[in-house]
Amino acid sequence: FIARWETWMQEPIANSREQLGDFWLDNYLTSPMWRFALSPGICGEQGWAGILMPSVDRVGRYYPFTLAAKLDPKFNLFLFMEESESWFARLEELALSCLEDDFQMEALEQQLRQLGAPTAEREELSHPDAPVTPLNNAWHAQLQEQSALRGLYPLFMPHLMKKLLFAYSIWWTQGSERISPSLLICQGLPQIRGASALIDGAWTEHGWEEIETGAYSMGFATSETPESL
Repeated sequence: FIARWETWMQEPIANSREQLGDFWLDNYLTSPMWRFALSPGICGEQGWAGILMPSVDRVGRYYPFTLAAKLDPKFNLFLFMEESESWFARLEELALSCLEDDFQMEALEQQLRQLGAPTAEREELSHPDAPVTPLNNAWHAQLQEQSALRGLYPLFMPHLMKKLLFAYSIWWTQGSERISPSLLICQGLPQIRGASALIDGAWTEHGWEEIETGAYSMGFATSETPESL
């Protein structure tokens, strides 16, 4: 995870510096904390989830701080986003504690062990053994009642995304002074150009296709363990 993650982060940081010039530092330091969930195939065979926060590393470089944990590859990431609110909220609290003057790495490691890796109440749609080969791009789910439709949509999403993108990542934030609360989905990790938008919020300029959502709002709360980068 670490090698793949750091290789990816270095290029967007350098690219955004070049694009924003003198405005880069202010945009970077005021950019929001991002939550992310990665499907298997991006950073190994496991999925990953965690947070990304603007920070300064031990040698004084402006470099994002990451806390991440492995996910069971069977996790439905779309359900996981909703069901792991308290886990992400606690991870954000721990990340912010690293900015305090009396921060101690030993204390952070202990708190991460106590938090542990996230768990999922529900996994992806099962695939029972069948005597026939399934059709390409065709799925079935039993519907108990018409009102259950909304609850089934997240169960189909991983299958659709895997067919469309193979490996994908989901990013969401409650926003900052410059960036409104947002949800991102893309193939793999955000491309170099696209990742700059996580800092300045210029989505269309950096190649993100906008989806109109009206007044929709996301809810945020103010035995492997997360890893820190």
